Amino acid sequence: MIKNKGKTKSKVIKIKATKRRGMLMKITGTIEFPDPESRKAAAKILQALSPDNLRSMESEISDEKVAVRFHAEKIGSLLATVDDFLMNVKIGEGIEQVLEKEEIASEI
Repeated sequence: MIKNKGKTKSKVIKIKATKRRGMLMKITGTIEFPDPESRKAAAKILQALSPDNLRSMESEISDEKVAVRFHAEKIGSLLATVDDFLMNVKIGEGIEQVLEKEEIASEI
């Protein structure tokens, strides 16, 4: 859950593993932001972070859905990528909150 302005925003995290040729696995993780308010905030942050996307990442931003998909052959690689991404999202949320506070303060 993402907490913002006293409201809780939900996100859905899914991880799926499928076996490919031989011993290799394809592991896919998806983070979705289902409700309209969280989609709006997530879309801003995803657009800001998109230049840093790895080849193993895909972002989808539309009116109906905001999601990020991660692909890897090793669960450790997937988890490290998701961890880095979520840290960047947390920093983006912090910056957004500071900017909102500054905007409110300048209006007073």
